Amino acid sequence: IQNYILKGKFTEDIDYRQVIVNRQRNFFCFGMMKIAPFCLQKTIYDYGNYNQAAVADTIETKQVGKGLYQAVGVDPIFMDSYNVLTNLPAITEAVEEEENTFFMLENDTTHEVMILQEPEYVPMQEVDNEAYESGYRDSLIEGESPLVMIDNSHMASCQVNMAVFLQMG
Repeated sequence: IQNYILKGKFTEDIDYRQVIVNRQRNFFCFGMMKIAPFCLQKTIYDYGNYNQAAVADTIETKQVGKGLYQAVGVDPIFMDSYNVLTNLPAITEAVEEEENTFFMLENDTTHEVMILQEPEYVPMQEVDNEAYESGYRDSLIEGESPLVMIDNSHMASCQVNMAVFLQMG
């Protein structure tokens, strides 16, 4: 039996460096928020952003949804598993041999959901699926019912499953 733990092995180091920098900043800001008067703590916390200015060139280390079809940022935990799938052709080979073999793959991509760029279902720093989704809604055949998406997590769950199907295919 040979086993390999590949989660995170194909993720670039720059992503982790940015995660460390963001965590250090957030740790400091958390302390500042806790010593601030209670009435100001919610404003300082700013949903975990600690009033950080948005910079277009900064790599976001978490994804923030902006409605049902838009999001900014990439979750590195999702990328750890997704990158393994994108590298499967480089690390696997299907061959016909007389020897009995068993191959099993376990991957957590579908457990860390995030909004992906459609129709390719790939992660991007800035995702905007509004135009694609509006074109899809307009092309429904009469009598078909659309997949009902109530919030961002429903859309993200559907999209990561599609991404896995495409990568495994």
